[in-house]
Amino acid sequence: MKHIICLGFCLLLLATNKIVAQKKNNVPLYGVVLQPLSNAPAFRLQSFCMGKYVDAAGSNYLFVGGRTTGFHGTDPTSPGFQFPRKYNNTNLIVLTFNNGTVTRTSAALPASLSKDMIDQLSSTNMQFIQNGDNLYIVGGYGKNSDSNFVTYNKMIKIQVSSVVKAVKSGSTISPNYFTDVSTTVDAKSQVALQLTGGDLIQTGQYYNFVGGQNFTGDYTMNSQGVYANAAYKVKFNGTNWTFNSIASDGGIGNDFGQFHRRDLTVAPYAYNANIFAVMLGGVFTPDDNTAYPNPIILSPLSSAPYVIVNNFKQKTNLYDCARFTVYNKAVNGNAITLLGGIGYFAYKNYIAGDSLSPDIGLPFVRNITNIMVNDYNTGGTSFNFYTQYFYEYVTKPEFSLPTFLGSEAKFIPIDKYLYQTSTQQNDEVLDYDLIFANGATSVTVGYMVGGIQSDKAHSDIMNPTYLNGTIYEVILKKNDPDGMFNLITVPDQLRSALKNDITPVKTQFNR
Repeated sequence: MKHIICLGFCLLLLATNKIVAQKKNNVPLYGVVLQPLSNAPAFRLQSFCMGKYVDAAGSNYLFVGGRTTGFHGTDPTSPGFQFPRKYNNTNLIVLTFNNGTVTRTSAALPASLSKDMIDQLSSTNMQFIQNGDNLYIVGGYGKNSDSNFVTYNKMIKIQVSSVVKAVKSGSTISPNYFTDVSTTVDAKSQVALQLTGGDLIQTGQYYNFVGGQNFTGDYTMNSQGVYANAAYKVKFNGTNWTFNSIASDGGIGNDFGQFHRRDLTVAPYAYNANIFAVMLGGVFTPDDNTAYPNPIILSPLSSAPYVIVNNFKQKTNLYDCARFTVYNKAVNGNAITLLGGIGYFAYKNYIAGDSLSPDIGLPFVRNITNIMVNDYNTGGTSFNFYTQYFYEYVTKPEFSLPTFLGSEAKFIPIDKYLYQTSTQQNDEVLDYDLIFANGATSVTVGYMVGGIQSDKAHSDIMNPTYLNGTIYEVILKKNDPDGMFNLITVPDQLRSALKNDITPVKTQFNR
């Protein structure tokens, strides 16, 4: 069964000091359809890393690490139940996408690697980013060969094309394809290597090590690690990683600032031909032990490295999930689409007429949320954080996902629809104009793979979770009917260039 929602880019107008949406015929609407991909192989994995290599066979995605079971338990009487070593993914998996077909090959991590490297490469919730043919993997959490639960502290470089070719051909995977490059990271940035549950994302010349925590020991109820409480902005020259600055509103450790987040979604978006990023959700807040609702913008600017958006509070899809961004150049606006995951506000029954309500237990959700990042100053060429507005649209319950999906899953884009700037290649932002070029009205833009699946909003021993094994085709449809999504958060007044609503904060120190 197909599940459809509509999105709208809102062109913002200034009118009697109010923010209003542009008329319907000026808003490019589209729907989102998720349907199982026919004849696709099963792929069951969550909390993994991935890299890409393109050849004549198609787009080859290499998957490293992660878990081969569902959501971790939280039974304090059985700490070994949380992250048992037997569920570590010790295989290298390759999915090859080519014109709607997918093939799967795999091989074990080479036994010739060091024990420590195998431990880290089979851990969960690592940070990762690809530069050229090299996939850089950082941190991660798991039980090592000495039976200790640790957060790893290395950066490992993987030659993606070499590993993919070896896995697909069944030939020997050389240990030389894997290199510990931790010493290429300068001293001030070393603390950013020993993290789990964060993210790594590029904005212009900066690589942002975002959020996460350093957790040691068994994961039990009410336990916590040492949080990064920051986004480390680091420059990379192709060989060495050099500290630039820290974006943070608190101290390192357990100071509860806005950066005190892990298991968040970090999404790129385009703005005036540059790539920004935004931190969405993440856990846990000090007051009610739920998720952080205020986005944090990470910019490519050295003069204003981040902005906390105080006039918007995200309501749902607040945990790491599959996501993609669609950029519409005509209105300088973006839709960041979050596919399922975990929310604070949720539907109870997912039937027509159901309404969103808060659930402090942070349930799994079936809805798709669309964070709209719009610019009322359309056509401007200068960076101005105060012209960026955030809105949240959510599927009506009857158009939600077929079950509880999306947590710790990933979106795989089709390359020809990717948005490209003159300064940065980006594999995560789609171009609205390319998608709907030449009169196209229904376009497959990518695939959702992996992640956690649940039959219930809340999981426990009686209602366990498991892995999603279905590869879903993600289709965008132009000009779908109105009324299939709800606007749930919108600023209602323009106040003095928004200076009372959005707080710009400069770097703490620079190098």
